[in-house]
Amino acid sequence: MLITEEGRAHLERAQHHLSLAEARLLADLDEHDARQLRLLLTRVAKTAQREALAPEADC
Repeated sequence: MLITEEGRAHLERAQHHLSLAEARLLADLDEHDARQLRLLLTRVAKTAQREALAPEADC
């Protein structure tokens, strides 16, 4: 599958807007804290994805 030029332009704009939003949200954090937050959120997202794909277990 290949991305069209129009699709590439949409992707670049979306990535740009995402970067701006992230910068605003993390403005009060220093680089170390921002990196830690991204790492922790990535771990939480991986756990959520794993849980969503796992068969239901008794709670």
